Amino acid sequence: CTNWRKRPKVCREYDCNSDFLLQVVLRKGFKNIADLAKKAANTHIPKENHIKIPVIHNHSENNNTD
Repeated sequence: CTNWRKRPKVCREYDCNSDFLLQVVLRKGFKNIADLAKKAANTHIPKENHIKIPVIHNHSENNNTD
Protein backbone atom coordinates (compact mmCIF):
# COMPACT_ATOMS: atom_id res chain seq x y z
CA CYS A 1 0.00 0.00 0.00
CA THR A 2 1.44 3.36 -0.96
CA ASN A 3 -1.06 5.20 1.22
CA TRP A 4 -0.18 3.55 4.53
CA ARG A 5 -2.54 5.42 6.87
CA LYS A 6 -5.59 5.16 4.60
CA ARG A 7 -5.17 1.58 3.46
CA PRO A 8 -8.29 -0.66 3.49
CA LYS A 9 -9.37 -2.32 6.73
CA VAL A 10 -8.53 -5.78 5.37
CA CYS A 11 -4.93 -4.65 4.82
CA ARG A 12 -4.67 -3.21 8.33
CA GLU A 13 -6.03 -6.41 9.90
CA TYR A 14 -4.06 -8.94 7.83
CA ASP A 15 -1.25 -10.65 9.76
CA CYS A 16 1.10 -12.53 7.46
CA ASN A 17 2.57 -14.42 10.42
CA SER A 18 -0.70 -16.31 10.87
CA ASP A 19 -1.19 -17.04 7.15
CA PHE A 20 -1.03 -20.82 6.66
CA LEU A 21 -0.22 -20.63 2.95
CA LEU A 22 2.74 -18.35 3.65
CA GLN A 23 4.02 -20.90 6.16
CA VAL A 24 3.78 -23.63 3.50
CA VAL A 25 5.64 -21.46 0.98
CA LEU A 26 8.41 -20.67 3.46
CA ARG A 27 9.01 -24.38 4.09
CA LYS A 28 8.23 -26.02 0.76
CA GLY A 29 8.18 -23.36 -1.96
CA PHE A 30 5.84 -23.70 -4.95
CA LYS A 31 5.80 -23.51 -8.75
CA ASN A 32 2.20 -22.47 -9.34
CA ILE A 33 -1.08 -22.10 -7.44
CA ALA A 34 -2.07 -25.73 -8.04
CA ASP A 35 1.27 -26.90 -6.62
CA LEU A 36 0.75 -24.67 -3.57
CA ALA A 37 -2.77 -26.02 -3.04
CA LYS A 38 -1.53 -29.61 -3.21
CA LYS A 39 1.31 -28.94 -0.77
CA ALA A 40 -1.01 -27.08 1.61
CA ALA A 41 -3.50 -29.97 1.61
CA ASN A 42 -0.75 -32.38 2.66
CA THR A 43 0.99 -30.18 5.23
CA HIS A 44 0.42 -29.71 8.95
CA ILE A 45 2.27 -26.89 10.68
CA PRO A 46 1.39 -26.24 14.34
CA LYS A 47 1.03 -22.53 15.14
CA GLU A 48 3.82 -22.76 17.70
CA ASN A 49 6.18 -23.72 14.85
CA HIS A 50 5.27 -20.82 12.55
CA ILE A 51 8.18 -18.87 11.12
CA LYS A 52 7.81 -15.20 12.05
CA ILE A 53 8.33 -12.59 9.37
CA PRO A 54 9.92 -9.47 10.88
CA VAL A 55 8.11 -6.16 10.51
CA ILE A 56 10.15 -3.57 8.64
CA HIS A 57 8.84 -0.04 8.81
CA ASN A 58 9.85 2.33 6.05
CA HIS A 59 10.11 5.85 7.44
CA SER A 60 8.37 7.32 4.38
CA GLU A 61 5.46 4.87 4.75
CA ASN A 62 4.92 5.71 8.41
CA ASN A 63 4.85 9.44 7.70
CA ASN A 64 2.81 9.28 4.51
CA THR A 65 -0.18 11.58 4.86
CA ASP A 66 -1.49 11.24 1.29
